[in-house]
Amino acid sequence: MGELTNKVVKETELKKECKYFESCNAPLCPLLSDDVNSLGLWYADEDICKLKIKQPYWVKKQQKIQHIHKHQKPVFGYFNFQMLNHSFRVQRGIIGLDPDKNTDSELQMWFKKYKGKSRLEAVSKQAS
Repeated sequence: MGELTNKVVKETELKKECKYFESCNAPLCPLLSDDVNSLGLWYADEDICKLKIKQPYWVKKQQKIQHIHKHQKPVFGYFNFQMLNHSFRVQRGIIGLDPDKNTDSELQMWFKKYKGKSRLEAVSKQAS
């Protein structure tokens, strides 16, 4: 199969799994692979996946960040897939990365600022 055929097949599969697929504007999608999502960026004023089933950890983080953005204090900057998968407590005052300073050192500083339990610790705690 060619690349175009693979894309059409994948799109058809996504339409079957998500009733919002046609109208969705979320830049990150739990139905896409982590490799694809890792290329995306999300701002707190952008859409989030509307599916209520199979919501991964990072979608819940988006919801919390967006709640703060809409109801408490605007959240500056963007969040990438790696940041949203990082275990940290979402609270008022959270800041994403500055789009004008897109560097690895900025990302590392963000991880130091918002350090939390490792993802493995968080998953094992949820299981118990």
